[in-house]
Amino acid sequence: MDLGSSLIPGDVAAARDRILHYLTTYPHTVISGEELMVVAGISEWARRARELRVQQGWPIITGVSIHEMAQEESLSDTEATANMAPDDYMLLDVAPDRDAAYRWNIANDIRKEVGVGVREKILKYLRKNVGHIVTGEELRYVANNKTEWARRIRELRTEDGWPVVTKQTGMPELPVGTYVL
Repeated sequence: MDLGSSLIPGDVAAARDRILHYLTTYPHTVISGEELMVVAGISEWARRARELRVQQGWPIITGVSIHEMAQEESLSDTEATANMAPDDYMLLDVAPDRDAAYRWNIANDIRKEVGVGVREKILKYLRKNVGHIVTGEELRYVANNKTEWARRIRELRTEDGWPVVTKQTGMPELPVGTYVL
């Protein structure tokens, strides 16, 4: 009996739905990309996970973003995310964020701006979402996947005085991997 068929109900046929079922069964748990590939049963599993995040608003964070955040913020060693590999995933909440698709459209528009630096793009995105939780995945995307995106957020907070808070910097009730201006 393989992993995909033993943990996923028979009426969940689409790969994206199988991934979602699995992630919602194990929220706040680090799940390897290899595990999701088996659950999905297709080679395009990462695209389906991205669709869940971008199009449907599921707060899924990857090890890549967590690693880049950890370089700029001291994530607690007790956090499950501290040892995430780049190909690991974690569902931060069991409910989708209905506004996420709208935010991703805004992020895409800002990302495409020419002649604007990473710090300015991130600040513009945060200002369009004042008071709302945004994920590191969104900010990483706005920064066009530049590895220094987390450093730019820290600089906005520490050098420019913008009140950007995280779980580690002022709002312990926030999930790891999220920010609020």
